[in-house]
Amino acid sequence: MATSKQSNNNFFDFYEEPGTKKENRKITQTKQSLAIALLQLLTTKDINSIDVSELCKLAKINRTTFYKHYSNINDVLDELITDFFTRIKYFFTKNIHAENTTAKVVILLQFLKKNRTFIEVVMNNNFHDVIINKLYELDFVTSLLNKNLQYRKSIYVKEDYYTGFIISGWYAVIRKRIIERCDLDENTLARLLTSIY
Repeated sequence: MATSKQSNNNFFDFYEEPGTKKENRKITQTKQSLAIALLQLLTTKDINSIDVSELCKLAKINRTTFYKHYSNINDVLDELITDFFTRIKYFFTKNIHAENTTAKVVILLQFLKKNRTFIEVVMNNNFHDVIINKLYELDFVTSLLNKNLQYRKSIYVKEDYYTGFIISGWYAVIRKRIIERCDLDENTLARLLTSIY
């Protein structure tokens, strides 16, 4: 579990869609406050030891407002991680010019580095299965693994075993870099990752 103290707004940049209505902005701000408060608490506590009252007090939101949007604290975390992966997809869309696999992995690593504090909190709180499942949903990861379809068939490895093995391996390497602050640059790490699929 992470032990470093974080300021309120450096987990990752929250944003609103252009043209968001005023009432929707209020909901967005409420959810952001709860998300930031949860991330702050997760720097020192396990999610199972955080209660709704404590979260609401830190977020300066009343319990009634909390229960209008969520049924429990895990719902806040699920939404936060889902939003983070939506941002990864958006980041890829903006950087679609990357021509090869290694360049695409560099883009992913740059995004993770930019959001290091958020990643550290999530990775240090044992949400591995959630993150690995979200990685499966990234089109970029799926297309990368599908390129190796012929190899998988030649060695008779079931697709889900192969994919699970590769994604778990990637996760372990990225976690080592983020958590242990490994000094490999993005290009070197991207070449390493793309050489093990």
